[in-house]
Amino acid sequence: MYRGTTPTIPIRVKGVDLTGVHAFLTFENPRTKEQLTLESPRDFTFYIDGEDSISTITLTQEQTLSLNASAHDVQIRWINESGSASTTKVQKINVNNVLLEGVIHYE
Repeated sequence: MYRGTTPTIPIRVKGVDLTGVHAFLTFENPRTKEQLTLESPRDFTFYIDGEDSISTITLTQEQTLSLNASAHDVQIRWINESGSASTTKVQKINVNNVLLEGVIHYE
């Protein structure tokens, strides 16, 4: 993923039904501890594919520019209506730099 872009990130959580939960997707720079967190259902929703929960998340230019160019930890935590909370394993995603800083526009 590159800073200043609008990537669509596919997500698959195996063996768990995450439809109807309140989920939090967090990107964290392990060095600085800076975080970007997105929430369902405002920022993304899950659907079921077999036994897996699937979603796609599209980040804005502003969101990717808020991330430093480095490897980031990514994790989803969720809570259901009965108060049961769980999480995924931490995964890694690389954030790469761009030469032209800032938000760009089509005009």
